[in-house]
Amino acid sequence: MLHRDERTFAAALRRGAFGAAARLVVVALWDIARGKDGGVTAGTGRITVGGLVRRWAPLVVGAWVLLAAVMNATIPQLEHVIAGHSREFVPGNAESAVTLKKMGADFRESDTNNVVFLLLERPKDRLGDADHRYYDDVLARIVADRQHVQSAMDIWSNPQTAVANQSADGKAAYVMLRLTGEMGTTKAQQSIDAVRALVAAHPRPAGLDVYVTGPSATAGDEITAADRSMIVLTAITAVLIMLLLLVVYRSVVAAAVPLLTVGIALAVARSVVAVLGEHDVVEVSIFASALASAMILGAGTDYAIFFLGRYQESRRAGRKFVDSYHDAFRAVVPVVVASALTIAVACACMRTSQLGLLRTSGLARAIGMLVSGAAAVTLTPALVEICRHLGYLEPKPPRAPYLWRRIGTNAARWPIPIIAASLALLAVCAVALPTIRINYNERAMQPGDTESNLGYQAADRHFPKNRLSPDFLLVSADHDLRNATDLTAIEQISGSVAHIPDVSQVQSITRPMGTRLDQGSVLYQAGYIGNRLDLTSSVIDQRLNDLSSITGGLDQLIRGLDAMSQQVDAGGAGLQGLSAGMGDLRSQTRQVQQLASTVNQTIGPARQLLDNYPNCAGDRLCSTAQQAFASLDTVGQLSATMDQLSQSTNAASGAISGLGQSIPAMQDSIAQMRGMASAMIATVRILIPQLHDITAYLQDLGRDSSAAGTGPFHLPPQAFSDPRFQAALKLLVSPDGRTARIIVYGQNESFSAQGIERARAIEAAAKAAVKDTPLQNSSLSVGGVGATMADIEVIAAHDFRLLMIIVLILVFLIVLIVLRSLVAAIAVLGTVLLSYVSALGLGVLIWQHLLHQPLHWAVPPLTFIALVAVGADYNLLFTSRFKEEAVGGLKTGVIRSFAGTGGVVTTAGIVFGITMFALISSSLTNIMQIGSIIGIGLLLDTLIVRTFLLPAVAVQLGRWFWWPLRVRPAR
Repeated sequence: MLHRDERTFAAALRRGAFGAAARLVVVALWDIARGKDGGVTAGTGRITVGGLVRRWAPLVVGAWVLLAAVMNATIPQLEHVIAGHSREFVPGNAESAVTLKKMGADFRESDTNNVVFLLLERPKDRLGDADHRYYDDVLARIVADRQHVQSAMDIWSNPQTAVANQSADGKAAYVMLRLTGEMGTTKAQQSIDAVRALVAAHPRPAGLDVYVTGPSATAGDEITAADRSMIVLTAITAVLIMLLLLVVYRSVVAAAVPLLTVGIALAVARSVVAVLGEHDVVEVSIFASALASAMILGAGTDYAIFFLGRYQESRRAGRKFVDSYHDAFRAVVPVVVASALTIAVACACMRTSQLGLLRTSGLARAIGMLVSGAAAVTLTPALVEICRHLGYLEPKPPRAPYLWRRIGTNAARWPIPIIAASLALLAVCAVALPTIRINYNERAMQPGDTESNLGYQAADRHFPKNRLSPDFLLVSADHDLRNATDLTAIEQISGSVAHIPDVSQVQSITRPMGTRLDQGSVLYQAGYIGNRLDLTSSVIDQRLNDLSSITGGLDQLIRGLDAMSQQVDAGGAGLQGLSAGMGDLRSQTRQVQQLASTVNQTIGPARQLLDNYPNCAGDRLCSTAQQAFASLDTVGQLSATMDQLSQSTNAASGAISGLGQSIPAMQDSIAQMRGMASAMIATVRILIPQLHDITAYLQDLGRDSSAAGTGPFHLPPQAFSDPRFQAALKLLVSPDGRTARIIVYGQNESFSAQGIERARAIEAAAKAAVKDTPLQNSSLSVGGVGATMADIEVIAAHDFRLLMIIVLILVFLIVLIVLRSLVAAIAVLGTVLLSYVSALGLGVLIWQHLLHQPLHWAVPPLTFIALVAVGADYNLLFTSRFKEEAVGGLKTGVIRSFAGTGGVVTTAGIVFGITMFALISSSLTNIMQIGSIIGIGLLLDTLIVRTFLLPAVAVQLGRWFWWPLRVRPAR
């Protein structure tokens, strides 16, 4: 027989009678097993779920514990599954992702959008030969890893292009790497880790820092940072919940019931999500894990508080153990089921999102809430049954027994002032909302000491801003672009993009080093022509006397022919003199011809430039220069005529008899030759001053405009053979010549709204520049950081609108089914929306205006889902109790509802809010923002909306609050 002081488990423990305590446990379990105090019925003989849970409470608890233990022992941990099944950061069909993959395919570099940069920095000195050797060695090792690395855009190794990827101070250089796996996926993260491992394993010169950074590295580091903070987050959340429960219940056992429930539920839920994620039934991410854990801990604790609160309320009212248990089960379980379904359905709606961060956060949280709800309606009642048999869970006197009744009385007495004051307070909270600026800076969301952020910081110390986060403009045509005409169009696009205010530099095939090729400037070519003309005119001026000697020789030849006609009878003597004179003249002519040939060789490139110059015939200077060059061709004609005349003279010396007939013909030929020579000399004398003027003008054009890079663009054919141009061609034009890439660097942060606008401006400027050019039918697309953020902005806005519509409809339907009142359902949902708007407004005030960190783009949709679903649950619990108590009168029902649920719901709201505030300990700013705003929203909903606004609205509407349901007061 037990001592009467030892009849309770607590008394036995206090006395140190551990044997008696053990016997009491056995007795309690036996009493439960044989159905003592009501067994499986609720006093009516009917079998109920609550009765079954009571009847088999030890088995229920044992089953949950065993399930959690077995699943965690046999199923991989959720973090391990997430590491192997992470999803892409942006949809594969987004334009930015498609552009990067197309660029990789066209340039035969990659088939993914996974882009990172390997950055070398020597903070104190210039990069030296040892650094170059290290770069060559480590890059060779990286490229050799074909499993993780697909290509490297190696510019620094080539002396002709190295300056493009080396800082002006010579202290930093980089190379772009294309890795396997889509950005944000497990394969992408494995590739980044593999490259970093190769870099870490290769000894580097002293004083050299090396970073693997870039867009994909940023996404990967964000996931890694979230993973590392998970254990800390969960531990802090559990400690805060435990402390708060100890303060509320002033009992370790009472506090242990919710903690055991949520702890076991969390273990089971994580295992369920892990096994489904392992088989790709649901998508998982580290963000989903963090948010799901917080939701399970918060909501699961609330459900246990609801049950304990109603149980202790009945005990205070003098109800028996069994009756109190069944009162709690009947009143709370429907609300818990509705709440879990509401949150689960709302979270599941996120499966419709296109963005991985939002989409993966849905089903994992939904599954967690369903498991948490199942634990709340089975495990919590079973623990309550066991604990009450051991003498625990008896209610303690309330600290403020009349507080909630007075609040209910005030709400019933002065509804309009309370409504006005509540709305005014919520409006003040929301006043900053119109100033909201969405933050797309993924760099700022993670700690500053991640490797990607350290790499960005190093790059910013030596390069212009955003050097490692450029945008890529892709120009694709159905023909080979490697011709002067298409390159002129590409330069037109490049120039148009370069004039965008937020663009600092443009690299393209016409601007491989960031500035326009001098050889492609028509004004530069004009200066080149001027230099050639200057040389040509000097040579012509020096040898003009040689041209004059030809006319003197021709005059002498004419006089010789006249004398020969008189001496024809004398025979050979006269003819031999004529032949000798002809030989001298021919020798002089050939000297002039050699002069002309030398001049032509000198000015050949200049003539070719003029021939290729667009619309030369319409340009006076160009056409004049062409005429000057054409006049030199007459020297060749003069030489040919002289050869014919010499042949005639030689023939005449062999046929004296026919000489009389030949002399007139020879005189005519010589006269023509003299006329041609005189005309040529006159033309050249006139052109020489003009050539000097043209030369000076063209040289001035070349000097004045080459540095500025202005004027028309035309790349001459000889430029295509330049080794520097050939090196750039391989990097900036695809092997088949049909795709050209233009790399654009911005002034403002690429991970920002300015970066988004710049990406859109790039595409718009390119499309405007390509009109009326041979490339007007080409394909233009933009990829890179700014373009990716632009896609996220559009997709996130679309997803948010869709989620709002779906969630509001589904939550409204669930509330409507539970309350069976259209007006009440609208009131519940409307007040929840007010809580969300006010919380978001306070979030903008705190984060954007006070902390200067605008809200991350994922914060509004994620906080909306949580606040609408959870807030609806709190209001649903109060409204359900109000409906139950309304039979005593509407105002009386409000007062009684407050008296019964005020403390419980307030405690639950504060616990859930504290749980969300625990997320502030995360190393990621976006998770901190999500946690703080949800916490603020829950406190607003608990302390203002549910406490004042909703009851006052119900009282003011009166019986219409329940329309079309009729709630009649008891008579």
